[in-house]
Amino acid sequence: MSAPTIELRDLSLVLGANRILSGIDLTVQRGEVVSVIGPSGCGKTTLLNVVAGLAEGWSGAGLISGSPITGPGPDRTVVFQEDAVFPWMTVRRNIGYALELRKASQAQIDTVVSTMVDLVGLRGKEDMLPRQLSGGQRKRVDLARALAATPEVLLMDEPYAALDQMTKQRLQQEFLNAVTREQMTSLFVTHDLEEAIFVADRIIVMAAAPGRIQEVVDVPFDHPRSADLRTTPEFQDIRRYLDHAIQASAERQIAA
Repeated sequence: MSAPTIELRDLSLVLGANRILSGIDLTVQRGEVVSVIGPSGCGKTTLLNVVAGLAEGWSGAGLISGSPITGPGPDRTVVFQEDAVFPWMTVRRNIGYALELRKASQAQIDTVVSTMVDLVGLRGKEDMLPRQLSGGQRKRVDLARALAATPEVLLMDEPYAALDQMTKQRLQQEFLNAVTREQMTSLFVTHDLEEAIFVADRIIVMAAAPGRIQEVVDVPFDHPRSADLRTTPEFQDIRRYLDHAIQASAERQIAA
């Protein structure tokens, strides 16, 4: 059996007198999407940064496809909440940037960019600059650029938090379609419980003070998933369960 794409064993992180993460054990298989939720301050983004290779001072074991995490690498790409598109580059050049760095041929770049433009619904906007796009369209560029880099692991840090609900739901669907098609592994940090359920195969519920895994919830829905899934009783039952779990975690943190 092949090694998990992401493997964390007894992961802890201390900053000064504060223990941010404690005893994290997590494995994520190839092609699996795992959402990470929990109350504010529970270390969701810190956990993501460890996997991305952007955090220092942690202990334990962190592996990507069996290799130790020692820093950022081309096998991982992060999509942040804030726009990360290059404002001086067109949509086409933003999406193809990673391929340019790899010295891919222009024909290869054109093929990948064309595929990604269709995948995220940006056909006809290839030669526009970011200032000519809406916020949702810029996030589409972010996602397309991340996918064009063909990482083993796609790390999503509340990427759609600033968007309106309709745009957010469209982008969740496009994300899910893309990672399913490309068989990418993803950690998806979010405060939005419906988003967490819709995109994930499993959901990690974290507790705070220190940040640790409180429980793991399996999501029982098959792929492909449609927007109608959100209105089913089964979906809403999971949402209520997660809401209660986070509320209980937050209350324990306050009591402590």
